[in-house]
Amino acid sequence: MNRLQRNKRSQIILVVLAALALAGMIAYNAMKPATEDESVGEISQTILAVDWHKLNDAEREHYRRQWQGLNPETRDKVWLEVSRQRLGEMRREMTDLSPAQRAARIRDAVARLRQRRERLGQTERERIRQRLNAPEARQLIKKMMNFYQKELTAKERAELDPLVHEWLYQIEEITGHD
Repeated sequence: MNRLQRNKRSQIILVVLAALALAGMIAYNAMKPATEDESVGEISQTILAVDWHKLNDAEREHYRRQWQGLNPETRDKVWLEVSRQRLGEMRREMTDLSPAQRAARIRDAVARLRQRRERLGQTERERIRQRLNAPEARQLIKKMMNFYQKELTAKERAELDPLVHEWLYQIEEITGHD
């Protein structure tokens, strides 16, 4: 075998090895879950597992800082995943209730929302006002309303409208926006 044939054979072997290595890398990446998808799932499960009503201010601030440290795309994915999970929970809870029972639950939720607003002190109102006036909060409210329109059925929206209207009214009242 002359030198020209050996070089040609070496080149063919190198091309085949490179193709095999590339195919191996593609197969490996196709089989393993994306790191971001894993972190979205983990973060979503953490958020779903936390009882937010039992947290003190320092713990809430800790979670808020962690949330703000995420990149916007991950935050959007986590928010959507958590929202869909919560919607599923709500649907499961409401399935066996009669329309009158569902309406009573919504009236109770509106009453609790009003009571919480009445109990707010001036410093809490100011803190909430500042947070709600932040551009990120405005975007989140828009995102929530978009989710409400797209993900809930017309019947669910009709049932929840009193609660959503009260929530929006309170936001407008606290922020001073119409």
